[in-house]
Amino acid sequence: MSDVAAAEKWFASKGWAPLEFQREVWRAYLRGESGLVHAATGTGKTLAAWWGPLLEWLARETAGASLVVPNEGDQVWVVAEGRVVLVPRPVR
Repeated sequence: MSDVAAAEKWFASKGWAPLEFQREVWRAYLRGESGLVHAATGTGKTLAAWWGPLLEWLARETAGASLVVPNEGDQVWVVAEGRVVLVPRPVR
């Protein structure tokens, strides 16, 4: 599974595809880089910023876990070590 696979899976569950700048932001965040995302309103900055910390948490806290994206709704379920963690949708 790639470093951004969970985000890719969530986007796909919505019928969306992340933009390349979002993937770049996620990977930069996971490398420990910091920066500023400057883009017009409605272009995906929130999802670019929100998924970086979430991917980091998923990698750290749920090693070996599986990501379950429901068919409906914006919530992500993480199943790890017999427990389920609900990750709420980002506020837009």
